[in-house]
Amino acid sequence: MSRHLFAKILVGLDGSPYSDKALIYALEIAKRFSSKITVMYIVVRPLHLYGDEGVVLAEPSDKRLEEEGEKILKKAKEQASNEGVEIDSLMTSGDPSEELLKASRQDYDLVVLGSRGLSRVKAFLLGSVSSRVSHYAKCPVLIVKPWPAEE
Repeated sequence: MSRHLFAKILVGLDGSPYSDKALIYALEIAKRFSSKITVMYIVVRPLHLYGDEGVVLAEPSDKRLEEEGEKILKKAKEQASNEGVEIDSLMTSGDPSEELLKASRQDYDLVVLGSRGLSRVKAFLLGSVSSRVSHYAKCPVLIVKPWPAEE
């Protein structure tokens, strides 16, 4: 069975300006190749760290993170609808790079990600999502970098 180039595109979103730009690129590709896009938001469960004094640093609640994800996915659907692009959404939880890699194995022809999304401290602790996905994905990965003036 023959499929056209970039028939299915997976886009990782996290609400950052970098992932917003990744969606813009994915929408342009989808328009040119009549592709179907799936936007994916991964809820990163709260991280608790214990310092020397026993202080616990916690992230927002799961419910708040899921609500944030729903808003991000809704905005992406509206953007795609305005551009005339067919779009699905997916929300899951876990390690972002692992979840993106797992999803990318579902017959996607391209994964599109922003070059950054987390703060530098979190990126140091968690590793670079775009770097891991680009190294281990079985399909091409487009990492959208900001223009120099945007950094």
